[in-house]
Amino acid sequence: MKLLKVIAISVFGLCSLNSYGMTLDATDTFYYFAKNCNAQGKTAYYLDDNGRWQGYSASQIYQQYKYMLDMSSFGSLNSDSAPSVSSNDVQVYLKNTRAQRLAAAKSHLMCK
Repeated sequence: MKLLKVIAISVFGLCSLNSYGMTLDATDTFYYFAKNCNAQGKTAYYLDDNGRWQGYSASQIYQQYKYMLDMSSFGSLNSDSAPSVSSNDVQVYLKNTRAQRLAAAKSHLMCK
């Protein structure tokens, strides 16, 4: 339970969709939630810092998501020494924790 609180705080407490300070795991959560929601023909909403629901689509956040993934790849390729975390490790982590992050974000995301 404590882990879910930490994830929820890190995902939603310090960032919004318009913020470049958004973390890769938060962006992944927003993107996959919207992607699944949009596939059903619905709009994804997130609860902003002011307590208002803001609509967004997967295409709106995809460029930021792709950029962050590319930067994680670039960082591992640009290192002089072997990176301790590879781009593949990051993608595996995102995939393995996605369901848990989506569940933790349930009260901050809505599909309607």
